[in-house]
Amino acid sequence: MSKDHSAATPYYVLLEENQKFKPNILPLSTGQECRAVYGFSDQDAYKAFIASSKKGLTPYPLVKTYLRSLLDSAAQSKSLIIMDAVSETDPKLNAALVQTVFDAHQKKAPTIQSEFGLVHEEESNAYRLEELSSSVSCISPFKLP
Repeated sequence: MSKDHSAATPYYVLLEENQKFKPNILPLSTGQECRAVYGFSDQDAYKAFIASSKKGLTPYPLVKTYLRSLLDSAAQSKSLIIMDAVSETDPKLNAALVQTVFDAHQKKAPTIQSEFGLVHEEESNAYRLEELSSSVSCISPFKLP
């Protein structure tokens, strides 16, 4: 990830028992749910992640049909694609809105801008969402049990 928060466009997700593999994310201060899946730009990126995991993960193409289904549910939740994570316990992750990834696929753009950071909270074993454009966190300060 470069300092300007650009990253290679993700084209793969990981499946665990036919379900998209995703991290736990703390609720937003607005009460809106935030959902994210791990996205990967190439084979090297997802192979590194799989090697660091004890789960039976398999790569699957990030298809436009799936992205559209996430866009349809965007009113109920903030939907993100995490970009090229190294492991499921990374202390910090970068992510973009599903709309941004969908647009990049439509335009065949090689890179996209990260719009959010996810910071791992040890106590809750979940990620806290932060907008990269500001230093203000998007979530409330409470912790989940």
